[in-house]
Amino acid sequence: MTVNDYYTRLNSENSRIFIESLIDNSGQSLTHDLVSNLQIWMNLLINYESSNMLSNSIEELDISCLQMMQGIYRGSFASLRLSLEMLCGSIYFSAHNIEYKEWSNGNKDLIWAVLSCSENGILSKRFSEAYFPELKTTTADIHLKLKKLYRELSEMVHGNNKTWSYENPKLSYNIVLKDIYKSYIEDYIIVSNYVLCLRFLNFIPFEDISKIEIHINDSLGHIEEIRIKIGGQKNG
Repeated sequence: MTVNDYYTRLNSENSRIFIESLIDNSGQSLTHDLVSNLQIWMNLLINYESSNMLSNSIEELDISCLQMMQGIYRGSFASLRLSLEMLCGSIYFSAHNIEYKEWSNGNKDLIWAVLSCSENGILSKRFSEAYFPELKTTTADIHLKLKKLYRELSEMVHGNNKTWSYENPKLSYNIVLKDIYKSYIEDYIIVSNYVLCLRFLNFIPFEDISKIEIHINDSLGHIEEIRIKIGGQKNG
């Protein structure tokens, strides 16, 4: 078998898995909705230099979903983690523009421990009090969800021992990993809308809120402080 024949065979396996993945499209539908949501946010935040990173986040989401559908699950989780990093980096740098300049010039790394720091990160009390004080009582739960999502994606990326119980090192359709991917996207939707609302919702003109209202209501409508900001009702 030639090298070209070998990789042609692998590509055929990818194509077969892709077709099988189309039967249940709930995971990719959620991902596509998330991409559409982030594209709207990106357009609304065009005046923030770091919003460029949302484009990177969206691109990695698309790559992640395509890899999942092709059976390249570990690569899919790596792209999903990178998408999450780019999203959170965009929000963090919106409040630290000089650090964004340094990052975009290649003089600063994007460090997850800084983005998720409980003292100064994007879900810290300090961040909340600066941009959306009413949310300070709900940030802790979302912070835990964000850290859990990132940790579990990292376990998949680094090949922690328990992750091999989900996946044999071969190309094949894997319903367990496909369902895990879907659960990660569900958490990503909640986290992404929350951190974007926390940082920017108070600064978006009311006439533009209708563009993101449906996405926010679907994932965060149970949080009264956010629901009121987008024109909803108070509890009771």
